[in-house]
Amino acid sequence: MTMQIRRCLNSTQDYLIAPANSQPDNILEKIVWHKEKEVALARQSFALKAAISYLKFAPSVRNFSQALRSNPNQPALIAEVKKASPSKGIIRNNFDPVAIAQAY
Repeated sequence: MTMQIRRCLNSTQDYLIAPANSQPDNILEKIVWHKEKEVALARQSFALKAAISYLKFAPSVRNFSQALRSNPNQPALIAEVKKASPSKGIIRNNFDPVAIAQAY
């Protein structure tokens, strides 16, 4: 099943634009609309030239994959456990994140 997400901001891409003053149809649409507005506001105050000039002071890039492989606490694992999802709802009723993590 595919969930349709209408876009709330004008776009040059092939998005279905929601009419003005409309409300989100679902939780994912609500999240997308909120993020689009948040990003638009952030873009107004973001100075790209200033950000680029700060790069010379940034620490060197670390090799993420190598850091996982060289971890003395093998195996190294990055995981996410979720009780629910915005689109699917409850994934697991008997949700015990510690037990799930220990099973991994």
